Amino acid sequence: TVVVPPNGRTRVWVQYKEYTGKTLFHCHFLAHEDTGMMATLFIGPPDVVFDWKEHIPLLTGMAIGVVAVSLILATVTWFRSESEESMKVYYSSVAAMNNLKSKTLD
Repeated sequence: TVVVPPNGRTRVWVQYKEYTGKTLFHCHFLAHEDTGMMATLFIGPPDVVFDWKEHIPLLTGMAIGVVAVSLILATVTWFRSESEESMKVYYSSVAAMNNLKSKTLD
């Protein structure tokens, strides 16, 4: 147990010689547990090497997803440009009708 004064800091150095695996570190003040003072800690050799060959299915899936999203966006953009032309015709006819109504009411 380490007592830390308000606005204080504490650095704890621990060396695990005979233990590997997961453990838990936490603060006994419940409000601190909710803000990050409670977490699991993995003790073991560093695992910082990313071997892309192990992740070929994931990378393939991501590539397929990017292609699919690109095709969907291209299709939506194409249909939207087509529909904008038809909407311009529709709105111009509505504008003409409104002009005609305003002239008749005057």
